[in-house]
Amino acid sequence: MKLEAVDKKDSSLVCVATVADMMDSRILVHFDSWDDIYDYWADPTSPYIHPVGWADQNGHSLTPPNDYPNPETFTWEKYLKEVKATPAPVRAFKQKQIPGFKKGMRLECVDKRVPQLVRVASVDEVKEHQIRISFDGWPDRYSYWVDSDSPDIHPVGWCQKTGHPIEPPLTPNDVYDFLECPTVGCRGQGHVMGAKFSTHSTTADCPYSDENLGREHVLPDRLSSPDRRPQAVVPVSREPKDTSKPKLGRPPKMPRLDSPIKTEWLPEDGNSVDLQQPLKRKEKVFDTKCDGKLPFTNGYDNEYTEQIWEKHSRYLKKYVKRSLDPRDWEEEDVVQFIASVPYFEKHSALFRQHKIDGEALLMLSQRDIIEILRIKLGPAIKLYCIIMLLRQNIIS
Repeated sequence: MKLEAVDKKDSSLVCVATVADMMDSRILVHFDSWDDIYDYWADPTSPYIHPVGWADQNGHSLTPPNDYPNPETFTWEKYLKEVKATPAPVRAFKQKQIPGFKKGMRLECVDKRVPQLVRVASVDEVKEHQIRISFDGWPDRYSYWVDSDSPDIHPVGWCQKTGHPIEPPLTPNDVYDFLECPTVGCRGQGHVMGAKFSTHSTTADCPYSDENLGREHVLPDRLSSPDRRPQAVVPVSREPKDTSKPKLGRPPKMPRLDSPIKTEWLPEDGNSVDLQQPLKRKEKVFDTKCDGKLPFTNGYDNEYTEQIWEKHSRYLKKYVKRSLDPRDWEEEDVVQFIASVPYFEKHSALFRQHKIDGEALLMLSQRDIIEILRIKLGPAIKLYCIIMLLRQNIIS
């Protein structure tokens, strides 16, 4: 059956379309002579589908099928005879009432750029069956249009009722508080490539960066994903694993060993990797007299560039005076220093619990902060930047 349908990617176009499939009361709309990537599902009440002749009756231009000969002479009567098709009956289309949204109304909305987040939002503009969503506190360039019946919009209080966390409005203080990503207001959550990655640290991967704002966000097809076999995680070090609870404190007077993780794919026959072959250990000694600007170490840190470090260290320098030398600090000195940094008062007790003095503080890596102190990624990055500033004090 034939009908007229609005192109959702360009709502100014009303095109010749076909009912390509049906599922319960929903139909699959296909634009004649166009690729099926433009198809979409709709129900009879959708404002995007209309009976044959609707465009002419309402003063809209009808777009003929792609590559149709002499498109200026297109008529439905002639086209239906050519393709031997019938128009969808008018009774199949149900008129939907225009919703009661008004500009300035508040709601809760799923952020299409990072779909695991629900944000406080406002209705910025209303156009028949569409509303323009504006996230409170965010610049206007992050606003976008959604259907008024979109499953991504919810009334105020929906998150509280369902137990889903809600993201509060962005404030001016938040601009300098998040160090995970250089994009203003971004916490490093989500990824421009979709759900395959849950976090990012560069503007190239940030769904909120200017270069990615106009990019279409498409859910990945799990059926077309590569068939990845289980991984065997093999530590490079062959030392017996210590299963006791990790402890922090003044480090022993011995070289420090880094144990990066090596990932190997299992062979096709499913046999395990031979772990009996000994590997040489690489010893690495912490040296407070390192050169340069203290580049980030391996692990979580290697994704962050010097440009990002320079940007965020300016904000932190006011809390780390150049005269500070933590090498002689006692445990309580460390606790008082951590508590003096905004938003870190609640973390200061962890340093007392693990008996961390000044020398141990300088030895902390970002991995230690996350895995042993159990501090979340965002505050861990900020704390590690502070430690690097303290190290620079020693160098200078």
